Amino acid sequence: MSKRQVLDYRLLPFLFSLEEVREFLKGAPLEQIISSSESPIRLRALSNLRKILSEGVPGDPELPLEYEVASYYALIMIAKNLAERRLYTRISVAYSKRARDVFNGLNEKILAGLGRKLGLDVEFEKSPLKVPVSVKKGVIVYNTLVFSMSVKTYLSVVSQRLIQDKKYHISSTIMHGGRVFLDRETFIRVLEEAVYQYILKSFNSVEPVGIDSSLLNESRWILEELGLTVGGQNLEEHPKEVREGDFPPCVKKVIERLRSGENISHPERFLLAAFLINIGVDIDSIVELFRNVPDFNERITRYQVEHLAGLRGGKKKYLPYSCDKLKSLGICPITDKCPGDNPLSVYYKNLKGASKGQSNDRGNLSSENIDGVDEDREEEKSEDDVA
Repeated sequence: MSKRQVLDYRLLPFLFSLEEVREFLKGAPLEQIISSSESPIRLRALSNLRKILSEGVPGDPELPLEYEVASYYALIMIAKNLAERRLYTRISVAYSKRARDVFNGLNEKILAGLGRKLGLDVEFEKSPLKVPVSVKKGVIVYNTLVFSMSVKTYLSVVSQRLIQDKKYHISSTIMHGGRVFLDRETFIRVLEEAVYQYILKSFNSVEPVGIDSSLLNESRWILEELGLTVGGQNLEEHPKEVREGDFPPCVKKVIERLRSGENISHPERFLLAAFLINIGVDIDSIVELFRNVPDFNERITRYQVEHLAGLRGGKKKYLPYSCDKLKSLGICPITDKCPGDNPLSVYYKNLKGASKGQSNDRGNLSSENIDGVDEDREEEKSEDDVA
């Protein structure tokens, strides 16, 4: 007899509606409750805001279910009142990543049920398809496809961020009878993406009602304390030397897509990491910037960034791809020629132009020195990925 699993819904507060929160609070407006500086819901929301912005995940649940769900919606209200869409993305990514950790410990029936609760057309297959994938010691190894989704549902989830990974292309799946069949690992990743989209859409249903000004001030103070900015160009660390407005178009495009939560390709990750390393941005800031990618793994990302910086492995510091290479990879977004042969030379020439009186926006990636790279150095190739 299988062991009955107990699901801690405090880890998945997005499964409850704002109407249910109002029932929890017995009709009292949430914005009124969090106006008190001693409100545990308010304190929890602020704690989660800090945790999400500093570590990329909300804090472990400490309060009863009703309070945890209410604090989740209080956090969404705070973000709405700050009117910072990049904050919406950070919150959505954080809760979806924690949801994935929860999903990894659940059985298939519960996972399918959670998918349906999110509005997905998903079924747990009692007689799953088995696809042979390899032979080990004379024994055929099968991949068991225990979940199925309608093609329409599958495409609606993967078409935004995951579609850049060929693994999620419809041509890479097994289809039958208008349904896509998935193994457990793939389904959990798709379910994580569905959670991300579900939370992001939920911001549209929450009105930016007037909340206590002291709460908004506390929220802004948390962002400032962590070196973040609201309403400006970025939500990252403030710069002193690096001018993001002078970045070449290819790097600007990658950063914009990354901050919107898109799943940037491995060559794009290499370009961004190598470029930032060579203009003097510190490792921690680069790792933090990659926190928005759907498959972010801090340990792997840090190792690979340090490797590109010459701190590990062969101790070789890598340069970003040349402009010609970037064009061949489809990463360069312009048809005209930049004032240089590689992103670094373009950046330095833009800086020189700015110093002669052209106005460019300052970026916000920390740097101690931007003069440490020879513009004419030859490109060094690498297949290293930044996860």
